[in-house]
Amino acid sequence: MFFKKYHRKLKTLFPVREERLIDSLFHRGLVGAIILFVLFLGVQLALNALLVPKGVELEKLNNEKRTLIEDNRNISQEIARIKSVSIIREIAGEEIDLEYRAEKAQIRVANESIIAEL
Repeated sequence: MFFKKYHRKLKTLFPVREERLIDSLFHRGLVGAIILFVLFLGVQLALNALLVPKGVELEKLNNEKRTLIEDNRNISQEIARIKSVSIIREIAGEEIDLEYRAEKAQIRVANESIIAEL
């Protein structure tokens, strides 16, 4: 209501042609868009500066995890190999000079008067 009442007075006090008004609105919008774009770029750069070192550290830890898993697998295979009966027999034969006899004989005697001697 105020604007309608004093519209002509305001126009004479602040003479702005329509072309200049459109140009000024366009320039304000363009400047606003540029400011928003620069602000967006600044935020992105700040986030990247914070996240890139963490990403590098995460990649390093993942590589370390992979090598530890591989080492664990190799150690498990070595433990299984060492625990196998054939390796124990080989080590016993080489280091302690024990012999393994594959033949086992069981003899059952019905007569209790017979005594076995070794």
